[in-house]
Amino acid sequence: WSPERGLRVAGMLSFVPQPGTGWDDLDPDGYDNIIEALSNEAVYKAASKLLGDELNGVVTGLLVGGGTEQTVTGVFYASGCVPHACGAADAFMAVDANGRKLYFAQTGDRPEPNAWPALKTWPPAIRSARSARRFAPSPPSSVRPAPSPAGRRSASRRRRRGRRNPPFAARSRGVLPFARPPA
Repeated sequence: WSPERGLRVAGMLSFVPQPGTGWDDLDPDGYDNIIEALSNEAVYKAASKLLGDELNGVVTGLLVGGGTEQTVTGVFYASGCVPHACGAADAFMAVDANGRKLYFAQTGDRPEPNAWPALKTWPPAIRSARSARRFAPSPPSSVRPAPSPAGRRSASRRRRRGRRNPPFAARSRGVLPFARPPA
């Protein structure tokens, strides 16, 4: 914004995955959110091919979420929801690095979620992982809800009772919904 020109667009941001990264470079233990797997070029290309125009909407449905979990076969997965709208378009993502496949599901207007590929083609372990998660994201363990005003106690009173202030370290990694790279 400037007084002379008013409000204007300063630039457009677009996402580009890390060039040259492949399926063997995935490290689910290091991810705070499953969408970090999309910074891998091979995963991003596979997701773009599988989801097409739905990529941005499905990734937005994964923005609020926690770390990943793994099946006994090594497939890692997680679920998430749209910021400030959990329950509206919750999503699920699973990555099979060995099989070089991705699985996505997102709630919608129908009782059954939209799925890519079709749910009936998913391996049983991934189907059960999706069903068990019910699209409920696990918040990062370092994020604690603020106490209600009625339940607040002074810091000195908490110390007297032998408790420390609860940890609160909301992490913001500047994650934006993914956009297609410029052509």
